[in-house]
Amino acid sequence: MIRVLTVPDVLVLNADELLSRGDVVQASEKYYKAVEEGIKLLARKYELNDILSRVKEKGFWDVKDLDDAVYELSKMLNKKEIIEYWESAILIINTSLYPEDLREEAKKVKEFVSLFDEITNRDVD
Repeated sequence: MIRVLTVPDVLVLNADELLSRGDVVQASEKYYKAVEEGIKLLARKYELNDILSRVKEKGFWDVKDLDDAVYELSKMLNKKEIIEYWESAILIINTSLYPEDLREEAKKVKEFVSLFDEITNRDVD
């Protein structure tokens, strides 16, 4: 089986590298972005058309669109943990965390990316 690196995978790899160099701010942005991009891609994959048409009309995603997508995906996939992963991403981007705290929250981001990869890579097999 070929493992395809996804956008969230690459963002987490970049975040890990930044964090290892002590750049907490940039690492936080990349970890958050990994979850945000994953949510957007899943919204497209599962055709959350109400949300997608709202985004298309506005020309951008806002927090309400992302929140709505998170809750819809959580219900649709029967994966309540998606909400928890999103909450971690929000915490990461809105709080100045110490490196050790960021590493702890990043574990949830990585769990989300693993779930995302499981969902998206199963179509590649």
